[in-house]
Amino acid sequence: MKKTFFLSLLLLNSIFPAAPTKILNGIEYLPLAGITAQLNGRCWRIAVNGNATRFVTILPPPADSSSRLNQGSLEYTFIPDSNFVIHNSRKLKLPLPAIVDSGELYLPAVVAAALFPELDVPVLSTIETDRRGDTLILRLLLNPLQPRNSPLIFFSQKNSTLEYRLILGCRMDSVFIQQLRLLSLTSSSLLNGIKPDSGTVGTSLIFTFRQPVSEKIAPLANGLELHLTPLPKRRVNRILLDPGHGGKDPGAVGRIGTQEKEIVLDIAHRVGEQLKNQGFEVYFTRDCDQYVSLAERAEKAVKTGSQIFVSIHANWSENRSASGLETYFLSEAKTDWERAVATRENEVFEREIANPFISKNDPVSLILADLAQHEFLYESSILALRIQEAGLNLVRTQDRGVRQANFYVLRNIFMPAVLVECGFLSNRREEQTLRKPEYRAKLARAIAAGIVSFAREYELRLNGNH
Repeated sequence: MKKTFFLSLLLLNSIFPAAPTKILNGIEYLPLAGITAQLNGRCWRIAVNGNATRFVTILPPPADSSSRLNQGSLEYTFIPDSNFVIHNSRKLKLPLPAIVDSGELYLPAVVAAALFPELDVPVLSTIETDRRGDTLILRLLLNPLQPRNSPLIFFSQKNSTLEYRLILGCRMDSVFIQQLRLLSLTSSSLLNGIKPDSGTVGTSLIFTFRQPVSEKIAPLANGLELHLTPLPKRRVNRILLDPGHGGKDPGAVGRIGTQEKEIVLDIAHRVGEQLKNQGFEVYFTRDCDQYVSLAERAEKAVKTGSQIFVSIHANWSENRSASGLETYFLSEAKTDWERAVATRENEVFEREIANPFISKNDPVSLILADLAQHEFLYESSILALRIQEAGLNLVRTQDRGVRQANFYVLRNIFMPAVLVECGFLSNRREEQTLRKPEYRAKLARAIAAGIVSFAREYELRLNGNH
């Protein structure tokens, strides 16, 4: 069907209409028709089959045409629910989108202040800093030559504890911009810097911090006051150790009858003692010869609030000469050997439901779970590297490297998680070595040292020190 276009002309006089402002999601919105009328302009609504798709505003030439936005004719085309406006065939990005309500277009007040230079809006002129304990106070003040009766209009967005965006319904003068640059050069240990966002129309300031920060805004009669307080440092001190197999599942069995489940339980206990001596809280998925399902392991990770997960195993291969230490993190296997190891370790869990908290019939929950796991892939790879490095420093053994494979036991563990293969029970010499308490003590010291090394650097990253 051929679309029919019609132009609905809204002739507006110079009287500001009675259309009220709206507060949506904590943001104040102004009617475009009202702004246009205040500026003695005209506004059109362009519709397709009765549905509004564009709003066009034309304003008379301003007295001062030196502004960047005021070159040529003052024609603005707004796209509802979009962050863009077209001005003189140029597409400009807005920090917040325009919206349609009851057939009328509304602009965020902070956007209108910047987009229409003819509007009488506040001007930021001064930035002051102060301290109150560990809190940094920034005062953004209006030009004292232009007193205001109403508080500064603002909107804030917190991208993370290390980044904060403040959108202001005002303009900045040249003195304020110079003070911003100076503050960025002489910023405190808390503040990394402040810079205007040149990619959007209006006054949009991006704050970056050296450590996680919480913020609080207090409006003033002639500006606003921003309180920045460092968050308590995050500690990485809860470790969940997972001795592989157990109970009905012996794991790998050596040529002289050594069972994997017994060897790894002893190593895990020794690792735990090493970590406790250094102030860590240590939990075990099993602390005796018992079978623990995947669901129970994942549940233990949640209930203990653990921050690092290490599963301890012993290896096995058809190649009787294979030996050495290798550490895995969760990802798709890249080699036949990685796939073979994952297949062997996964075999006993094949018939289990991997996670009691995620419904396989709910695709959204599966996607979110997958994203949560991938969030820790980098950290898991570093944890694996630190354990492998410590192992080679303390134990004389073959370096089989850091590897990746799809282990069931590492699934649904939403934290840095690795699986350590401590040696080969299929190798008679290494089986005999693993049976020696003094060797298992060395392995435990190595694994604990790797965990501690990673925990310290992970803690720094969590607190904003990269």
